Amino acid sequence: ALPTTLRDLLASFSRLADSTFSPWWIAHGTLLGWWWGGAVLPWDDDVDVQMTLSDLLLLASRRNGTVWEGRYLFEVNPSVLVRYHERENTLDARFIDTVTGRMVDVTALAGDGGGRGDEREKEGGGGREAVPAVAACKSPHRYATREMFPLRRSVFEGVDVWVPYDARAVLVAEYGVASVGADRVQGLCVQRNGAAVGAACGEEAAVGGCCRYRGEAEP
Repeated sequence: ALPTTLRDLLASFSRLADSTFSPWWIAHGTLLGWWWGGAVLPWDDDVDVQMTLSDLLLLASRRNGTVWEGRYLFEVNPSVLVRYHERENTLDARFIDTVTGRMVDVTALAGDGGGRGDEREKEGGGGREAVPAVAACKSPHRYATREMFPLRRSVFEGVDVWVPYDARAVLVAEYGVASVGADRVQGLCVQRNGAAVGAACGEEAAVGGCCRYRGEAEP
């Protein structure tokens, strides 16, 4: 389960973003954990969220460099407007617990410029297919806006969050088809409660019944 300090951190970030009416949603490994049962993956020690660049800039104009609720420091990357990929400079902002050092990592989505197409693995195999890439972060991951918006309301580790409209398509594009259709994630057996056992999934676990629980969002 998500440590209380990390859960409180995410809840506080939600209040920070809400203070300027800046929409956000969970992303990357956090979204993958949500898919497998609304819980943090056992190897994760932070939270990943995304915002549009315009919303992040609005939030930055009012909250950058401030300590929120007496504990959490919000810092925006000085290079936030530099949108090309740099291996060691992919985050646009961080929301930092000044007591524990845990963080919410924020990446921003902006138009990809030339409307260049991207590719992803086809469902069921058979090669790759073109996907319109109309928004991108600096990681670089590219997304079709029809898969991202409108956002859906859901819950992650007891905290109200937003998730992409078609979270499955977003995860397939980032991690591949196996990430949303296998009984194991990085060799761990995923249980119905969203947690993963500490040992690698083997015959005994398989006999016990590996089962999948996929995150559900409100329609």
